Amino acid sequence: MSWEYWVILIESSIILVGAGVYIGSYIDNRRAQDSFEQYDDLTGDLNREAMMSMGQSVLKDAQKYCRTFSVAMLDLDNFALVNQTFGKHRGDDVLKKVAELLRKELRQADKISRWRGEGWLVLMPDSRAEEGKNVFMRLQQALIESQFSLPQNWSVTVCMGIAEKQDNDREFDDVIKRADTALVKAKQRGKNTFLVYSSD
Repeated sequence: MSWEYWVILIESSIILVGAGVYIGSYIDNRRAQDSFEQYDDLTGDLNREAMMSMGQSVLKDAQKYCRTFSVAMLDLDNFALVNQTFGKHRGDDVLKKVAELLRKELRQADKISRWRGEGWLVLMPDSRAEEGKNVFMRLQQALIESQFSLPQNWSVTVCMGIAEKQDNDREFDDVIKRADTALVKAKQRGKNTFLVYSSD
């Protein structure tokens, strides 16, 4: 074989190896980026889009295997006053701390998403709505015992509404809407309130 053949063969091999490394690196970076995009920048919790996708899968499994789950919606009470009084930086510190407490007080199987500015959605597989009361009480106590970057006369409290999957649910959003309705009613009753959804 001529030396030109060997030069072409070597160059082709180098190109193929380089392309393989580039493609492998691109795939790894893409996976890392996709994973990163599933989480909220501030709290590290799942973002809304990731939770919707996960929740729809959980709903399908629950329907297929006759299982249940509950969805809890939580909002910080009067959080706008924290930002207005102490600034957004202090407000962000409060949000991060509450997210940390949620992860600590919930089960490993439960999934947490930052749903809106000062609110979270919690997906609790194999859990009845009434069981959410225990979660709320643990969170209440944790908030009382925790140190926030606020003056001592400022307390951090939440309201929580919870709803359970129903047999006629076709979308994860059906459960979310009921949990959100329960949350709105809880907030109407006052700060630091828990409520299970009821059609009454």
